[in-house]
Amino acid sequence: MVPVLADANKPSSYSKHLEGTNIDLLFQDISQKNQAEIFNKNARLFLEKGKTGLIALKAKSISQKESPKKIFQKEIVELEKEFVVKQIISLEPFEKDHVMVFGEKK
Repeated sequence: MVPVLADANKPSSYSKHLEGTNIDLLFQDISQKNQAEIFNKNARLFLEKGKTGLIALKAKSISQKESPKKIFQKEIVELEKEFVVKQIISLEPFEKDHVMVFGEKK
């Protein structure tokens, strides 16, 4: 496991540190408005077709006004640009308005 402690929105800034690394699974747990977009950027750069992606989506980090259901629907559409979404798991009661999305890179 290699944790990346950097600005996830700028994967090109740390890509040189991961050169030659075989990445089988990409995991993201951040609180940003564009969570799915950031995940897709990293997947395009680091994850090969057929590999696994896991992302924790936090509705309230994206919008305080929209319903979590609507937010998750929009984020899933974004994720489907790079992934075949296999499963969406609610993290309640442990984390309110959070889901874990499991997918396979297209």
